[in-house]
Amino acid sequence: MNNKFYNLPLDRQKQIINGALKVFSASNYRQASTIDIAREAGISKGLLFHYFKNKKELYLYLYEYCANLAVDELEKNRDSEETDFFGIQKCS
Repeated sequence: MNNKFYNLPLDRQKQIINGALKVFSASNYRQASTIDIAREAGISKGLLFHYFKNKKELYLYLYEYCANLAVDELEKNRDSEETDFFGIQKCS
């Protein structure tokens, strides 16, 4: 990925991420249009490709982003005393 995406303000990054997630969640990878992603993100298609080399790179970035969110939530809400993966639950 082009590091220029990381140089954007966080709110602008979130706008692009949320736009792309919305499009990918409404259709499968092949049907997701980069034009629709750019429109949802409030940017041009050219600018989208300025930040991400292609649709696959964007998709893989989003996959890693969502996986990290899930892990962060598990870590934040887990019982630190529990060592069994299936026994982890939200602390009261």
